[in-house]
Amino acid sequence: MGQNNVNNQNSSKYKIIEVLGEGGFGKAYKVENKKDKNIYVIKKIPINTKNLEELKSIENEALILKEINSEFIVKYIESFIDNDQFNIVMEYCANKDLKSFINFHKDKEQLINEEVIYNIALDICSGIKEIHSKKLIHRDLKPENLFISKDYIIKIGDFGISKKLINMNYANTQKGTFHYMAPEILNGQKYDKRIDIWALGCILYELFTLEFCFDCANYVGLINNIIKGNHGKIDTDIYNDEWQNIIDSLLKVDYHERPDIDEVIKRIKKIKESNLIKVSNSEYLDNISLNILKRKEIDKKDKLNKFSEKKIFKIYKIIFLGGNVIGKTSLMHRLVYNKYVETVITVGIEFLGINIPLKSGNIIRLQFSDTPGQIQYFSKMTLGFMKSNSYDCIILIFDITNYESFLTIKEFWYPKTKEFPNINLIYLIGNKIDLERKVPREEARNFANENNLRYFETSYLTGEGNSRIFQ
Repeated sequence: MGQNNVNNQNSSKYKIIEVLGEGGFGKAYKVENKKDKNIYVIKKIPINTKNLEELKSIENEALILKEINSEFIVKYIESFIDNDQFNIVMEYCANKDLKSFINFHKDKEQLINEEVIYNIALDICSGIKEIHSKKLIHRDLKPENLFISKDYIIKIGDFGISKKLINMNYANTQKGTFHYMAPEILNGQKYDKRIDIWALGCILYELFTLEFCFDCANYVGLINNIIKGNHGKIDTDIYNDEWQNIIDSLLKVDYHERPDIDEVIKRIKKIKESNLIKVSNSEYLDNISLNILKRKEIDKKDKLNKFSEKKIFKIYKIIFLGGNVIGKTSLMHRLVYNKYVETVITVGIEFLGINIPLKSGNIIRLQFSDTPGQIQYFSKMTLGFMKSNSYDCIILIFDITNYESFLTIKEFWYPKTKEFPNINLIYLIGNKIDLERKVPREEARNFANENNLRYFETSYLTGEGNSRIFQ
């Protein structure tokens, strides 16, 4: 039964608040830790069940959750055996699951906003990427297993039927939910992690239409539709038609033709980068949708105070100047948090910082400041603020996919650096190397060499090249 993998202790430290659900394995409870008053979920599964395979599947979920640490995966707390029950304690997601969210809109006869779906889709993809990077497949991705946290992040849970793939070998077990089950499983064929890609296609379709991607009055008809890949289309008069192209690629009957999760993420982000998503009108959005749009990606306070108890040896002030908003601000987040974020136009200065511990125990603090990326937002007040803060370093950043961005650096932002006579260290960074470049590398390097600038190229999506900047 694998009991050596869990703690043997009683569950008296948890107070049951309410039953959240009941399934074939047992019950899920919302509980409170009596000591720290935090809220969790406990799955309780009777050990005396006759179906040992199902019990081992639940133990498997605990072990899988334990080895995954991601904000897009329901967090594992602990597991133990108590009173002839197998208990898994997990993070509590206060805003229910994605199925409830879809049903809410279905009951209101109101489609989900495209910008909201964009954020949800990226969260799900990020969770899948984490799972696949661990050589795991989920095998039961569906809206009921996608939970909405108190911070409105979509988190993947319910790993009860996941299976570790050693050296990415194929698995053969037929499990999961029919509406999201890939045709290779129904055909009794070998399968791999791309069954999760198929399920993602089904989930995306449901987000756009509020209906099952594959459905029929009977199971025979349902299975036949899945095997043939007979699915409907989303309304491209309302949503960008690239979403349909993405869904079609995810639902290729031949799984060899389906993209991997990195390609899916890249294609989804490109929709936003092309400014093709309809911006939300908050007047018509429900509370969860509003919070998904305005949620904070990062707890800056915790990050900035990580080494607060140690002595700060020196503070280096760094300011970003440049024309491309998303790339510039996202690069700052990459440097500080090793995390990609989307941003909107920001007027003003944003402060960020990172503390770097030295072997001596002292701390060097890099303190970053951002400027409004567009020239029209630049003012004498902004320039005065920049001059008064005695910066040690300037980072000029341009978008290699946009030649006008490079010209803005040459003709506006670089001349502004002349007003900082004490600054000797200036970087020129060409950003977005993942995408099709419009600025020749040779031209950028020549400009840097002519003006004694340190030149780098980086990716605002993957962070490639970031580590070289301060070496």
